[in-house]
Amino acid sequence: MEQKTKIIILGLVAILIVSLFVTLQTFSSKQTVEKERDQLRKENMALSRKADEAMGETRRLADKLNSFNTDLSRVNQEKEELEKKFQIINKERQDLADQLTAAKSQRQIMQASSAISSMPASEDAYWASLVKAKTDLEFQLENLRVEFKNAQAKNGALMREKANMELEVTNLSREASELRRQLSYNQKLMDSIAQELVREKNDKFAIEGSVKEIKSDNTLLRRQLKAINNRKDNLEEKLVSMQQQNQSLNRRIDEMQNILQDRNTQIEGLKTKVENMVAGLPPSGGMKKDVPVELPPITVRPQPEKAAQKQTMPSPAMLSVAGKIVAINRENNFVVIDLGDDAGIKLGDTFQAYNREGVPIASLEVIQTRKNISACDIKNESATLAVGDTIR
Repeated sequence: MEQKTKIIILGLVAILIVSLFVTLQTFSSKQTVEKERDQLRKENMALSRKADEAMGETRRLADKLNSFNTDLSRVNQEKEELEKKFQIINKERQDLADQLTAAKSQRQIMQASSAISSMPASEDAYWASLVKAKTDLEFQLENLRVEFKNAQAKNGALMREKANMELEVTNLSREASELRRQLSYNQKLMDSIAQELVREKNDKFAIEGSVKEIKSDNTLLRRQLKAINNRKDNLEEKLVSMQQQNQSLNRRIDEMQNILQDRNTQIEGLKTKVENMVAGLPPSGGMKKDVPVELPPITVRPQPEKAAQKQTMPSPAMLSVAGKIVAINRENNFVVIDLGDDAGIKLGDTFQAYNREGVPIASLEVIQTRKNISACDIKNESATLAVGDTIR
C-alpha cells in the first residue's frame, strides 16, 4: 500500500512538473507572441506612415506633373506664337528685300529720267541734283540696311529663343517622363505596402487565434492541475487516515496477542487444575472450580480472499475434534474456542456450534489461531451463543 501511495505521489509530482513546464512554456510563448504583435503593430504604424507619406508624395508629384503639363502647354503655345512671329519677320524681311530691289530699280529710273530731263540745264545743277538723289538713295539704303540688321538680330534672337524653348520643352518632357516613372514606382510601392498590410492583418488574426487557443489550453491545464491537486490532497488525507488506522490496528493486534498469551497461560493453568481435579489431586493455589474466562475486545484482521478460498474446506483433524466456546465478543462478532494449532486447527476451518440440548445454533469460521485457542467469526447465528456451547 505504501509503495502504491508513493507511486501515486510520484505520478502526481511528475504531472505537476509537466503542467508547470507546459504553463511556463505557454507563458513564454504568449510573451513572445505579444512582443511580435507589438513589433508588428509598430511596423504596421510605420508602414502606414510611409504609405501616407507616399500618398502625399504621389499627390505632390501629380500636382507637379499637372503644373508641368500646364507649363508645357503654355510653352508650346508660346512656341507656336514665336514661330508665327518668326514667319511674320521673315515675310517682313522678304518685303524689305523686295522694297530694296524696287528702290534700286526706281533710283536707276530716276537717274535716267533726271539725266534726260536735265540735258538743257547747266552742268552744276545736274551734278547737284545727282548728288542729292545719290544722298537720298544712300540714306534710304542705310535705313534699309539698319532695318535688315535689326530684322536679322530679331531673327537670331527668335532662333535662340526657339532653341531655348525646344531645350526647355525637351527638359520638361524628360521631367514629365521621370515623374511618370516616379508615379508608377510610387503606385507599385503603394500596392506592395497594401499587400504587406493585408498579410500583416491576416498574420495578426492568426496570432490572435493562436493566442486564444493558448489561453483556452492554459485554462484547461489549470483546471486539470487544480483537479490533480485536489486528488493529491484527497489521496494524502486518505493516506494519513490509512496510516493512522494501520497504526491503530497494529496496536490492537499487539494488545490482542498479549491478551491471548495471557489467556492462554490462564487456560493452561485451568487445564492443569482440571486434570488434577479429575485425577483427584487438590487444586494448587486454591483457585475456585468455575473461573469465568473473559477476554477484552480484540480486532482481527480479515484474511485475503485467496487464503480464505484455499482454507474453506475443513482439515481432516477438525472432523474428529470437538471443543467449547470459552469467550464471546459481541462488539466485534467473534468467539474464542479452546482449540488451537496443537489440535490441527487452521485458518478458514468451519465449525457448528451446539447448545446444551445439542441443537445447532450457529456457524463459526476460524480467522486466527494460537497454540491452544482460536478466534472464530460468527456466521448465521440462529440462537444466542453462550460460553460453554459445544463446537464440532
